[in-house]
Amino acid sequence: MSTVANSWIGEVTKLTDKIRLKKTHQQLANFFLRSQTIQTEDDDQIEESGINLMEKEKPASVLLKSPATENELPEETAFWLMDPTPPSPPTPDSPFTTSIPINTPSLTMVHFPSSLKLSSSNYLSWKTQVEAILHGLDLHKFIDGSFPPPSPVTEPPYIHWFRQDRLLFGALVGSLSPSIVPLITNATSSLDAWRILSNTYASPSRGHILNQPPTYTNSS
Repeated sequence: MSTVANSWIGEVTKLTDKIRLKKTHQQLANFFLRSQTIQTEDDDQIEESGINLMEKEKPASVLLKSPATENELPEETAFWLMDPTPPSPPTPDSPFTTSIPINTPSLTMVHFPSSLKLSSSNYLSWKTQVEAILHGLDLHKFIDGSFPPPSPVTEPPYIHWFRQDRLLFGALVGSLSPSIVPLITNATSSLDAWRILSNTYASPSRGHILNQPPTYTNSS
């Protein structure tokens, strides 16, 4: 009797194992099918996102084919977006007109040798070197009176003249001995500074007198 029971229990155990194995296989199959479905949905979403991205990245000329887009954009904007070529220069009535000149004349930097310093005894040699350098830079006209400031003072030609004259004035100051700089601190231009120095040191006796220490006499 025990032999039959044991045999029956063994058969039931085998059957139970088969049922469990079948359920496991079915669960694995269902899981695989769900994974495939989710992957397909993700691929569809990615593809749809890619299409939307391509729509966003379309050139402006393609986007402007929509009548609504054309109506929403002003004519000037539509022109800039549709035509890749640069527009013609703005007219005086154009809203893009600017007061800054397109071709601004360049400025010339002026540098005198550091060893070139005007003192009370070397005006002629200093003047010769400075004039030679300014002739070479085409800036001698700023100190000989042949190139007065343009007018009116609000126009670009005057602004360029003023900036170039300031650069030259700064170079002249740098070529003076410290004791001479105060003579031209109130000069309004390079020409003005040049004339002050010329009137002061062009005559050797004049420069010699200006740099002589004061003498005192005893009245007693």
